[in-house]
Amino acid sequence: MPRAAFRLCACGLLAIAAALAQPAPSDPAIIVANLEKQTGPLAQTWLHNPDPRLQAWGAYLVLRDRHTEAIPDLLAIEAGLPQAEGAAMVADSDQYDALLGVLDALIQFGAEVPAADAQRLYPEFPVQSLILLSRSQEDTTPALLAIFQSEQRWRAAWLAAGNILVQRRAEGFAAVVLASLTVHAQVMVFDPNAGGGMGGSAFCGFGLKPQPKAGWPPLGVYEFGGCGDRAVPGDTLLAGGTDPAYYRRQVRAGYLSGDQSGGACNADQDLVRQHFLTALLNASPEEPPLRAHVSHSITWQGPDTYSSDVAAFIAAQQQLFAQLAQRLRQQSLLSETEAATLRPKLQLRVWDRRASPDPALPALAPLPENVTVEP
Repeated sequence: MPRAAFRLCACGLLAIAAALAQPAPSDPAIIVANLEKQTGPLAQTWLHNPDPRLQAWGAYLVLRDRHTEAIPDLLAIEAGLPQAEGAAMVADSDQYDALLGVLDALIQFGAEVPAADAQRLYPEFPVQSLILLSRSQEDTTPALLAIFQSEQRWRAAWLAAGNILVQRRAEGFAAVVLASLTVHAQVMVFDPNAGGGMGGSAFCGFGLKPQPKAGWPPLGVYEFGGCGDRAVPGDTLLAGGTDPAYYRRQVRAGYLSGDQSGGACNADQDLVRQHFLTALLNASPEEPPLRAHVSHSITWQGPDTYSSDVAAFIAAQQQLFAQLAQRLRQQSLLSETEAATLRPKLQLRVWDRRASPDPALPALAPLPENVTVEP
């Protein structure tokens, strides 16, 4: 430990020892309050120590004894993180774990973290980053749109970013949702006089086991919790909506090394996009402007009739897409150009349920640019 830091630490310990040497009051509330006041200098000394373990203990004392005067010190530690460019911003696992304590204290105090700093945390601290972004008084639309458009690892993060953007009716969000939406159509072909007749769910779980760290304080560790209707006891709402996203904070001495979150939300993303568009248009969930999963039944009457029936179904879906775009334009959620050009993708999956496959179903071609047929 550097000599100057040792002197600061010694001073803090001497202050506590001196306080304990004084005639103690008889009221336990006064005794505890006096002790908590004395931990402030020691906590700040440890926060400024280069040893990550001492920083973790400093953050622990700051939060435990509610030393809000140390918030600027916590912010300075967080702001000192390097910008991650391909590699992790925190190469040392001990430094990573110390930052868990710093971020926990900032979140629990409700501290205002600059939006740029909160966004910079996202690659390694996604839950904490989204909590801070959701609380920010700054315009966090660019950061949230970037998460929504690029997130492929944590679906709960994608869901939370989308929910916040919906609540704020953020500019550009409707265009992103519309362009990324795929409508899944199941086309079923039946013999004459045969019957015919479809739809998504969400689940979030946990993964990596925490690793105990001897000599370290218990700190608040954050994970993605349930999503949709799968919230479990202990979950805290991260971003509400038709498909709410949750997180979980657990105080423990066992940390997660490297990858912080094992959350895996399996929400149907296209169904969620349907819900986003429905909410943006203030439409009824029972009568959405379009459905992400549809089915269409065809009675086999020959190749020509089959081809014309499928073409008519595609045309009807394209008309729905155009009407949706115009409704979004009328709500000033799309520009004129976007309303004229942006369309969801239509993915057809043909299911031949005839008793005999002869003659074979004819190929569907040519197809519009936004339409595909899956085998």
